Amino acid sequence: MSELQVIEEKNYSIETRIEQALVKENITDKIISGLKESYLPLKINGQDDKEGYKKVVEARKDCKGWRVLAKKVCKDGREDAVKEQKLWLETEKRVVGEIESVETYLETLEIEYEAEKNRLKAEADAKKELIAAHRYNQLISLGATTNGISYILEDVSYEILVIKGADEDIFNSTILTKYQEIFNRVEAEKAEAARIKAEFEAEQQRQREELERQQAELNAQREAFEKQQAEAARIENERLAREQAEKEKAEAEAKRVEQELFDSVFKERISKLKGWSYNGVNVIAPDGNIIGGKERVVGFSEAEFGQIVSTNIEYHKAKEAEAEEKRQAEIKAAEERAAQQERDRIAAEKQAAEEKKRQDELLEVERIANAKDKELWAEIVKYLENIPKYEFRSSQYRTKNKALRDFLTDLK
Repeated sequence: MSELQVIEEKNYSIETRIEQALVKENITDKIISGLKESYLPLKINGQDDKEGYKKVVEARKDCKGWRVLAKKVCKDGREDAVKEQKLWLETEKRVVGEIESVETYLETLEIEYEAEKNRLKAEADAKKELIAAHRYNQLISLGATTNGISYILEDVSYEILVIKGADEDIFNSTILTKYQEIFNRVEAEKAEAARIKAEFEAEQQRQREELERQQAELNAQREAFEKQQAEAARIENERLAREQAEKEKAEAEAKRVEQELFDSVFKERISKLKGWSYNGVNVIAPDGNIIGGKERVVGFSEAEFGQIVSTNIEYHKAKEAEAEEKRQAEIKAAEERAAQQERDRIAAEKQAAEEKKRQDELLEVERIANAKDKELWAEIVKYLENIPKYEFRSSQYRTKNKALRDFLTDLK
């Protein structure tokens, strides 16, 4: 890297370098939004929805790839400095968290699908074992014996797996019928042989011995069946334990969602009640009345809450009417004060007019008096103007003469 490139890289902010590192790997808000928009709507509609399950698994793997890539980019980026490390960790938490939320959602769907699939398989297997045991008993009761691989009755032989997996109709109409036919024939032969006592007794002894042998085999089969049952019970117990854990997890999530819904309903309702407040313990009405805790407000039925809202509106209308009445009273008082001030102004103007008239009369009297004084003063000035004018030689008297002339000028 050139020195110029190093300088230019240092001029970039940490945020810009982080953003560029993510963009370089195409990890952008647009990609994350695309994951949410594409994958969060995915659903698995039951065990038969193979395509939906496949899409969920592929989507989860895609999200995992993005999450792992985002985590790697952020981990590499934060090795440069402590400050960058902190910012990378924050970015990793945000980006990985958002992707992981989608992945977790998809993984939950996947786990639920697999658990349901295993449960249904276990139920089906247990049912098949019960049906198979019943079929074995039927064949044994007809005289069939087993060598561990097949159930044999004279020339009729069917493998245990065929008997176990056969359709119900096929088993009853084909397999069981063949054993039944032989059994019926044998029974007929036994009935015929019953006429001969010795042969009958010999046949009875043989049949008792055969029955004991078959009983021993049946007991062995029963023990094997009981072992199978025990194993099925163990599997069932493990399934129940997993289901209980999943149930507890679901209940915890439901409780969280319920709490969020509870808080949302409380916030919405309290926003509709003007003047109501919550002090952390109780809700208090505008008139100071303590309503109760959040549960009391959320617990109101829609009808009750609607009535409370109406009462709240009427309360504030009454308060507004009271305030309006007070305002009108203040306006009326202000108008009365203004009217009184106007009356006082008119009275003051009347008094001032009367005073002015009196002053004008005094001024007129003074003017008339001054007119006569003016005539007298004019005579004095005229007299003074007739004073002889002399030329003085000394500066002393010239100054006095000038002062006299200035004085006469001022008198004019």
